Amino acid sequence: MGTLANLLELVRDTSYEQIEEEAGRDVTIALAGNSQESRDRLHKALSRPMESLWTANPVRLIEMDEHPTAEGETGGLLLYALQQNSSIPAERREWLQQVAAAPKVAVIVVVLPRPVDQQAAKDRNLGKRLQALNSLRLRLVGTNEMGARQVPTGVAADGATFNNATVETRPTWEVELEELESNSNGQLEVVRLSDLSLTFLERELLPLIVQKLTGRELALAKRAPVFRNAVATHFINKTARSNVELVLMANLTSGLPFVGNLFSGGADFVLLTKNQFELSHRLAGIYGQQRSTQVELYLELLPIVAGAFLWRSLSRFISSKSPPILAALPKAVIAFIATLGVGKLSQLYYANGRRGPGELAAFSRNLFEQLTGQGRSKANGDVSDEPRRLKSS
Repeated sequence: MGTLANLLELVRDTSYEQIEEEAGRDVTIALAGNSQESRDRLHKALSRPMESLWTANPVRLIEMDEHPTAEGETGGLLLYALQQNSSIPAERREWLQQVAAAPKVAVIVVVLPRPVDQQAAKDRNLGKRLQALNSLRLRLVGTNEMGARQVPTGVAADGATFNNATVETRPTWEVELEELESNSNGQLEVVRLSDLSLTFLERELLPLIVQKLTGRELALAKRAPVFRNAVATHFINKTARSNVELVLMANLTSGLPFVGNLFSGGADFVLLTKNQFELSHRLAGIYGQQRSTQVELYLELLPIVAGAFLWRSLSRFISSKSPPILAALPKAVIAFIATLGVGKLSQLYYANGRRGPGELAAFSRNLFEQLTGQGRSKANGDVSDEPRRLKSS
C-alpha cells in the first residue's frame, strides 16, 4: 500500500508546467532550395495535413535571392531542397557552409526524386530484383562469378581502360555533396528521399528533423501535424532508454551506502512509473488531446499503474531465477518492453480520439448530478446552461 500511495501522491503532485512550456515554444524551420520548384515541392510535402486555416506552419520560406546569416541565432534548422542530378551553385554551397558553421545550427540537404522518375524508380527497383534473381539462377547452374569482369563505361578501343582500376564513374553532383557533408564537422547532413509520400517522409526525413530540434519537439508537433508520429516515436524510445538506464543504475548502486538507499523501498519502481506518466501526458499533447477533468486523468493513468505492478511482479520473479550477477539484465529488458508497450498503446489511443474516458467521465458527472438533485434543479430553471443574452431596450 505504501508504493501505491506514493504513486497516487506522484500523480497528484506532478506538475506539467514544463511540458506545457515546451509545447508553447517558438520553432522555425528555414526552407531554401536549389530552385523554387524543388523548394515548393518539399514545402507542400511538409505542410500536410494542416488541421485548419489557422494552424501555425513552422516552415519559413527562403527566396532564391535571399542569403540570410545565422549570426545571433540561439539555434535552428535549415532545410535545403535539391532535385536529383542537380548541382548546387558555388555561391550557394559557400552560403550553406557559413550557416552550418554557426553554433547550434544544423543544415539538412534533402535530395528529391524527379517527379517523372518516381514511378520509373519503382520500375527500376523491380527490374533490379528480377536481374538479381536471374544472376542467382546463372550462378546456380555453374557460372563462375569470380571469373566475371565488370566493364567500366567509356572503354577505349585499345583496351587501356581495363588497366585503370580507379576510373571515376560517379556523377559530379554526388561527389560535391559528399565533400560538402564531410567538411561540415557533422553540422550538415544529406538525406536522399525515395518518394515524397508520408510513408517515406516518416521513414527517411522526419525523424532526423525531430532529432535536430532538441527541446522543441512538442512545439513542432503542435504546429505541424505531419511531425506527430515522428515526435511520438522519439519520446517513446527516449523514455524507454531512460528507464533502462534507471534500472541498471539502481542495481549497480544497490550495495553502496547512501546511494543505494535512494532506490530502496521501491523508489526505482515509482520513478519508472513516473516517467511513463509523463510520457502519457506528452503523447496526449502531441495529438492535441487535453484532459478536461481530474477524473479523466485518473482513468487514463489507471491502466499504467495496473500494468506497472504486473511488470514489477514479473521482473522480480525472473530476477529471482537468474544468477545475481545477471539479475539486472531481465529487469532492464522488462523495463524497456513495458515502457515501449505503454508508449505504443498510448500513441494509438490518443491518435484515435481517446473517447472512452471522456464519455465515462461525462456519465459519472451526470449520475452524480442525478443522485444529488443538481440535475432536477437545472431542469426547473434554477441553473441555466443557455448563454445569457443582452436585454433589448
